[in-house]
Amino acid sequence: PRDAARQLIGVISHPLNRPTVDPVVGRVTDGYGILQPRISITFASAAGSLFARLYSGHTGVDPYTTAVSDAYQDLFNEGTFTGKGLYDVDAFMASLDDCVPENALLSHDLFEGLHARVALVSDVEFVDEYPSSVLAHARRQHRWTRGDWQILAWLFPWVPSRHGPKRNPLTLIGRWKILDNLRRSLVTPTLLLMLVAAWTVLPGPRWYWIGPVLLVIASQLLPLLGRLLVGPRRSQSYPVFWRNLRDDAATALAQVLLGLTFLAYNAWKSAHAIAVTLGRLVTRQRLLEWETSHAVNARGHVGPKGVRGVATQMMASPIIAGLSALFIAAVDSATLATAAPVLFLWLAAPAAAYWLSVPVGPRQRPLSDWECTLLRRTARATWRYFETFVTAESAWLPPDNYQESGAEPQLAHRTSPTNIAMSLLSAMAAHALGYVTTETLV
Repeated sequence: PRDAARQLIGVISHPLNRPTVDPVVGRVTDGYGILQPRISITFASAAGSLFARLYSGHTGVDPYTTAVSDAYQDLFNEGTFTGKGLYDVDAFMASLDDCVPENALLSHDLFEGLHARVALVSDVEFVDEYPSSVLAHARRQHRWTRGDWQILAWLFPWVPSRHGPKRNPLTLIGRWKILDNLRRSLVTPTLLLMLVAAWTVLPGPRWYWIGPVLLVIASQLLPLLGRLLVGPRRSQSYPVFWRNLRDDAATALAQVLLGLTFLAYNAWKSAHAIAVTLGRLVTRQRLLEWETSHAVNARGHVGPKGVRGVATQMMASPIIAGLSALFIAAVDSATLATAAPVLFLWLAAPAAAYWLSVPVGPRQRPLSDWECTLLRRTARATWRYFETFVTAESAWLPPDNYQESGAEPQLAHRTSPTNIAMSLLSAMAAHALGYVTTETLV
């Protein structure tokens, strides 16, 4: 958006924010080398499909698109870089030059931010697009997971560099961020294994093990519960509060159901990304494999006849459902009825993904004769205001308002840029509707 770069340059140029690179440690130790603005989603991409509409709003579970505060920034004066922001080029190069072996590490936002030091600037906004399909979102998550596991070595005291092993320059909180990303990538595989184990081998009541899994998947309902307990804001009426809470609850419940539906597929993608990356760290092959966001969206695009392609790419979900059913039947067939609803969701995941990912075309609803007549009467009445008051006597400037109430009508002999713009647009619309000729318009 306009002036965002100027505002970020002003922030990073402030004397308290100027980065200081410690040549001994090899990273920025004071000030900031990167500024991370708040990321919002374009309206076009948010409305591109039902999937994007569900997950790109303010109730989405993706912290990349909803960050307005950062606990790391608040507690440790050091934010987290998510890939779009302002660099101090000199500080960035000084902190990252020669810090990794050649052709061994993909560009990684977190890694760069830990060396160059990041500040979250939540009152400056950048705009990004949200993946329009389940497949595109999964491919992006797969790419991010591979990047997270590729910097596994930076958890240890000694790390590789272009000139051989060296002491790890990262702070304890920096290493915790790396570990936390690895932990996050293991959530879905762990939940899947826990569900299958709860249905088969874990002792005690089934709900004792299944309950925590469902609570984790439904964790985004907690903010709604908090809002319900706190009640409406001071200036918010109860009808508005209940309507907003109802809409947000419907979106959150849909996300919970989809989280359970895509659990098997997401677990497979995470496990695949982790296994591939660990294998490549050993073989040192294909470490620089990467896709741009445009390529990810193109490969994840769902056309009108793409149901077979979606089913092929998501075959892991039905396979996991089938194998789980066989395992449950072999261990304890009586439990199969309990697991059947969830197994059915995993089996139907490709169909659900296709339905959610179909692009939303332009919606057209023909107007009735009564609606056309109403709109034309309203347009003619609106144009009459400008036709009556925007004249040579007013220097062709529209008055601000005309008050019909009171003893006699009052005309406000003042104008504004808004009034003038409305007058010009109304004149063009009147010409398009045939109320004035081209000569009169000029």
